[in-house]
Amino acid sequence: AHWPDTQKRSAAKVLAALLNCVPKLPDTLVILESTPNGMQGAFYDTYQGAVTFEEFKAGKRGNGFIKVFYAWWEHPEYIDPITPEQAEEIEATLTQKEMDLISRFQVEPGRLKWRREKIAGPEFNGDHDKFDEEYPPDPETCFLASGRMAFDPEQLKRIESASKVMEPRHGVIEKQANSNRTLFRDTREIEAMATIFEKPMRERRYLVIVDPATGEERATGEDPDRHSALVIKAGQWMQGYGWIPTTLVARVKAPCEAPIDVLADWVDRLSWYYGRCIVGFEINNSGLALYEALKPYNVPLYMRTVENFRRGTKQQMVGWDTSPKSRKLAVETMQKAVRMHGEPGEGFLIPCEHAMHECKKFIVNPKGRAEAARGHHDDDVFAMSIGKCIEAFATPYNDQVTLRPIPRDLMRAMAAEGRGGAGRSQYS
Repeated sequence: AHWPDTQKRSAAKVLAALLNCVPKLPDTLVILESTPNGMQGAFYDTYQGAVTFEEFKAGKRGNGFIKVFYAWWEHPEYIDPITPEQAEEIEATLTQKEMDLISRFQVEPGRLKWRREKIAGPEFNGDHDKFDEEYPPDPETCFLASGRMAFDPEQLKRIESASKVMEPRHGVIEKQANSNRTLFRDTREIEAMATIFEKPMRERRYLVIVDPATGEERATGEDPDRHSALVIKAGQWMQGYGWIPTTLVARVKAPCEAPIDVLADWVDRLSWYYGRCIVGFEINNSGLALYEALKPYNVPLYMRTVENFRRGTKQQMVGWDTSPKSRKLAVETMQKAVRMHGEPGEGFLIPCEHAMHECKKFIVNPKGRAEAARGHHDDDVFAMSIGKCIEAFATPYNDQVTLRPIPRDLMRAMAAEGRGGAGRSQYS
């Protein structure tokens, strides 16, 4: 898992070359043994493509490998003698992680005592995360805890679990003729232009945020950059509910590689569907092209304030300008939202599998820069990060008003009774 994997040298290609040297003969065995190194790379991909021994016995073959994971709490040596008094003391001072170990794996007090002493010792010096990296409790955590993930892996798991109640609906947003009313029509996923996780609601504030594609290939191979267009519901306190965290409630269906003019139309429809909410987007690169494409729609746009210190003036400019400083601000703001999820006034619900996958693949490289792991994308991550930074500009949802002409026969009757004239209309 720790083999170098760069543009010039691919661990996957090296592994493939080695495996091609192994003949397919009886009693021939290949074992790949490694400490994990994050949810990326040749070892991770090979492990995910393997099957359990039970699946293998049932006839499933996968990529030909069998998954083997040995948890620390299964090891006969990883347990300390413990007195009843010590067991009572541990039970009275259980941490959230220890309670999770007990509920999920029935870990006994003697093993918790060993774990505490191991973490407190010179090997880890109190670093719980480092212990989880070297002694993971399950095959999922071993990949989440290892490597340098930019977001707290345990919190991502909690966010993913809390977001599962929001079921995705795939469809198209249709604009009615001669009105501003929009309707969401369910379709097959392959026909959809949008995915909705939560319908618009009164007294909530919404924001469409777009990270347009740069046109570059950020990932390996022929995998181009994509657009990310999301609808964010701003976090707020609700009477009877308490704190409702920031939530991703809708998106242009992923992955989106549509032309800019088509993207602009879809963004306009999302804005109308969520109460003609404000639209923010990254102005850099192809953001200027999106800005021009949005002009005919008269979409309400996010404006940033730029100070001219020389003249002592302030100027309003459209869009989010990504610079090294603003990029760092956006990433750190999103990191805090994930890290503090569950606390009042904090958090971010992410019901979208595509966006959550990008969060898990968002790493800190050896130079300290947060970015997508090689072979993956971070468009949704940056859209959510920018959205979190500017969510104060989210606009309240208003019921859409449709102008409906009065039927001609009713107009004539009303005119005859003196209650109106020709050409009058009513709002509903």
